[in-house]
Amino acid sequence: MSARGLMNDFFSRLFGRDGHRYAHLGGENAPAEFKAALWTRKHSILLIILVAFAGLAAIYVSSSNESPATYDKGKSCDTVEHGYQCNAGISHFWDQLTTFGEQQLVNSGIKYYERYKELSRDFVPFVRSSGQERVVESALNWTQGFTAAKLADKHASQDPEAYPRLDVTIPEADYGVNNTLNHDLCTEFENGTYSTIADDAQFAWAEIFATPIQKRLNAHLLGAQLSIDETITMMALCPFNVVASPTGKTSPFCALFTEEQWYQYGYYESLGKWYGYSHGNPLGPTQGVGFANELIARMVDKPVDDHTSTNRTLDKSSETFPLGRKLYADFSHDNDLTAIFSALGLYNGTSNLPTSNIVEAQNANGYSAAWTVPFAARAYFEKMICNEHDDELVRVIINDRVLPLEQCGGDGFGRCTLTSFVDSLGFVNGGGRWDQCFV
Repeated sequence: MSARGLMNDFFSRLFGRDGHRYAHLGGENAPAEFKAALWTRKHSILLIILVAFAGLAAIYVSSSNESPATYDKGKSCDTVEHGYQCNAGISHFWDQLTTFGEQQLVNSGIKYYERYKELSRDFVPFVRSSGQERVVESALNWTQGFTAAKLADKHASQDPEAYPRLDVTIPEADYGVNNTLNHDLCTEFENGTYSTIADDAQFAWAEIFATPIQKRLNAHLLGAQLSIDETITMMALCPFNVVASPTGKTSPFCALFTEEQWYQYGYYESLGKWYGYSHGNPLGPTQGVGFANELIARMVDKPVDDHTSTNRTLDKSSETFPLGRKLYADFSHDNDLTAIFSALGLYNGTSNLPTSNIVEAQNANGYSAAWTVPFAARAYFEKMICNEHDDELVRVIINDRVLPLEQCGGDGFGRCTLTSFVDSLGFVNGGGRWDQCFV
C-alpha cells in the first residue's frame, strides 16, 4: 500500500470511519440463521427507534452579533477565506458545518431510512434539535437525506405529509434554559468543583506525550515557542483540515506527526470526554439524565417523569413531545451524547482511564472518544418484538456497534427486555446527582 493509502487507512481507524465491523441488523443481506434467530419480518415489529446525532463537522469559534472586523488593508475578516485571522469573538462563519459535514448528515439520513425501511416507508420521524446553528443544520441535512431515500423508494408512501421536517428546536442560552440536548444548567458542573477535572487529566497526559512533539516543532519553527496547549492545537488542525475538504481527503498536514502520536492524541481526546462528561466526572452522567428520562417515556409510552434538565413546557405537550410515535430523531452535541451514554450505564464496565498510559477501547469496555463520538456520531435506541419472545426488547447501537447491555442482562444479540432495561436505570430514575448542581 502507498504511503497515502496507509495514512488514509490509519485515519479511518482513528477517527471512526470504517473502523469497525458492521453488525447484521436483519436486512436483506443478513445471514439466514441470524434473521431466524433475531426476527422474522412477517411476525416481528420494531415499535420505536430513537436516534441522536452529534452533527459536528467543524467547530472553530462562536458566532456574534457584533459588527464585522477588518484586518490587513481593510479586508473583512467575516469571510470563509479570512475569518481565521480575526478575533474569535467576532467572526461567525466558524459555527457552521463544512461541505463534508453537510454530506455526512445527508448520508446519515439515507442510511437511517434504508436500515429501517420497513418502518420508514410508512412512518415519519419526529425530529428535535438543540438550537445551535450547526446542530440545526445537521438536523435539516439529515431530513434531506431521509426524504431523498424515501422519494427513491417506489414502495414508500407518497403522501406530502410522509416526509420529515424539523419539528422542535430547543433554544440554547447561557443560563436557565432547560434543554436535554444541551447541557448548561447545572452550575456546579459548569463552573464549580468538577469543572476542571477533564483539563487536569488531559494536561497530565499531554505533558507525557506532547512534550517531545513540542520540542521538535519549536526546533524547526524558530521563534514560535509553542506551549503544550498550542502543540495540541497544532495537531487538532489535522482532523479539522480533513473535514474542511469536501471529500474528507486526508490533509498533508497530518503527516507532521507519526501514527503513534496520533494514537496518543486520540487518547487525549478520550480523557477529555471521560473526565468531562462521563464517569470520570462525578456530575458528568447527571447531565444526561434528562434525555434518558425522555427516552424512558417514549419507550414505555408514558409522560416524562423528571426533575432535572427536561423542559416541562415542551415535554407536557403532545405537539412538542408526542408519545406513541414509531420513529424519533434528536440532534445534539458530542459532549451531551457522552453524558447520555453514561447516564444510561452503557459504559459502566469501564474503569477510570489512567493519565499516564494509553488504554485502547478494546480494553476499556468499548470506550474511547473515537468509538463513541466521532464526527457525525449516531446512536440508535431500538424497541422491538421478536420471535419466541413474549416481552418487548431493547437494543442500543452506537456508530454501528451493538452494545452488550450487560447492565440489564443483554443476550448474544445485545438485547434485554424493556422491563429489565428500565429497571437498570436507577441512577436515571433517581435524578442522578442533580441535587448537587446548585450547592
